[in-house]
Amino acid sequence: MALLQRVVLVGVVGFVALTPARLAAAQEPPPQQQEQVNRPNAQGQRGRGQGLPAPGPNMTLREMQSMFDAYALVQAQRLLQLDDEQYQRFFMRMNTLQDLRRRHNQQRVRMLNELRRLWRGEESGEAALLPKIRAIDDLDFQFERAVRTARQAIDEALTVQQRAGFRVFEEDMERQKIDFLTRARAGRQGPG
Repeated sequence: MALLQRVVLVGVVGFVALTPARLAAAQEPPPQQQEQVNRPNAQGQRGRGQGLPAPGPNMTLREMQSMFDAYALVQAQRLLQLDDEQYQRFFMRMNTLQDLRRRHNQQRVRMLNELRRLWRGEESGEAALLPKIRAIDDLDFQFERAVRTARQAIDEALTVQQRAGFRVFEEDMERQKIDFLTRARAGRQGPG
């Protein structure tokens, strides 16, 4: 791994504030597992979540999201085969996209919770609900525009071949995130 990539990875891991045990678990999988991650299996899926450390039982949702985002950055570098210069530009732009998604999700959840309280409460008339509905719609519209802009910025750092890989990568990462969070929830609930 090139020096810049190591420095960036150390910074990401430090930012995530992983404990030493989690840091050891977050390292890349052995070479035989890396091959499995890239190669589709019999069902046509990639090695879903292989190399991704299991979330700790006391991790917050924010910590799990940060851990997954760090994992995604490392996987993107490996999958897209970015050189040092590309990775530096990609890293900053991908970080922007991840932050954008995280902030949108947090804000949207807050707004939906507020709408839910109004909808179930005594003040559930049109005059109270309509502004909240419009605010959520506006938030989503602004988010879609911002995501489009962030993706265009990422594309500027990539070749056409890498752009195609990035589109597939994003879809795969979304599936892996769902698997990761599902495992985390199951781990918190315990067996049976």
